[in-house]
Amino acid sequence: MLIDKKKVVHIVTHDKFTKGYIIFFRRFFADYDNIFLVHEYSCSKDVSLWDEKDFNYSDVISYSRFGDLVRDFNIVGVLEKADRIIVSGIFGFEERLFELPKSIKKKMYWQFWGGDLLRYDESNISHDADGLEKKKRFVSCLEEIKACIFLTPLEYKEYVRIFGTEKEHYVAAMPYDPEDYCCDYTLFISKEKNSALRIIVGNSASSENEHERVFDLLSPFNDQDILIICPLVYGDEEYKEDVIAKGKKIFGNKFLPVTEWSNLKQYHYFLGTMDIGIFAMKRQQAMGNILALLKMGKKIYLEKDGLNYRHFTKNYGFYCYDIGELDDMRFVDFAYIDKEIARTNMEIGLRDNPIDNMVMEWKKVLKDM
Repeated sequence: MLIDKKKVVHIVTHDKFTKGYIIFFRRFFADYDNIFLVHEYSCSKDVSLWDEKDFNYSDVISYSRFGDLVRDFNIVGVLEKADRIIVSGIFGFEERLFELPKSIKKKMYWQFWGGDLLRYDESNISHDADGLEKKKRFVSCLEEIKACIFLTPLEYKEYVRIFGTEKEHYVAAMPYDPEDYCCDYTLFISKEKNSALRIIVGNSASSENEHERVFDLLSPFNDQDILIICPLVYGDEEYKEDVIAKGKKIFGNKFLPVTEWSNLKQYHYFLGTMDIGIFAMKRQQAMGNILALLKMGKKIYLEKDGLNYRHFTKNYGFYCYDIGELDDMRFVDFAYIDKEIARTNMEIGLRDNPIDNMVMEWKKVLKDM
């Protein structure tokens, strides 16, 4: 006797994570009837799901406007038949999801990526009538959906702080292709000794990386043998050009912007050539970069009052350095790599099994269907 599979519809932000997200659910949750709704436009301009060769699109539905989610009869029909709807990345969807009937909203689970949550923080919203009305509608919609999903427990605390209310919630990591997983990141460490101290700053062309502040902290070391490397593949184009101009002005040929996309394996080998990483964002961002570098034993500076610092030191037990220590620091102290700390961080990394943890987390999300 055939048993109908429970239908799970995923409205996934089109980004560099989208392909891995789909592959993860196909592989580990094949007992469900998964359908993926993906926008035609990719937030990562150099990476589009629709450019993938030999990719199976049989369970993927494209749409061109957010309005299609509430006005396209075929898409609304898919949502109505769903047993559960997971919205991964709340970057503009909510402007249309307000319009859906309660019968659909009550089946929704919103997964926040971090930046989408902080858009509604008091420091980021417009306090005019329009901005306040948007937040009010957002809160009313949150009250109607079934639950929220956060990348870490700390993000749920941010949710409570921002909205002043609690919500049924789960914690589940961002799914990715298990083929991209490596249990031993030390394999990516470059065997060649760097002639210059290689310092990676931030992960994208986002102002939350606070590139200018980091450049100012590093500028006293400009007469040393250093190379400042900034990944700027995705993000705001105007901000990217500004970062490149400032980086070249301060560091000259010791500044290297990275603007070309590479696959994950190539990127890990690229990270393996670094000596030090500096990530100044206060929200949870660049988690994949930071985790990979820590597992390689690299020296990592984070904002001590930020979510990343608490996440990696408290949840994992990694040793991270405080960016605040860079004020008036001698170059010899900045460049010094404590081998014992590096070894301990690498050992912690070897014990971590994110794929098993991720599957277990998502099983909890889907278990009560």
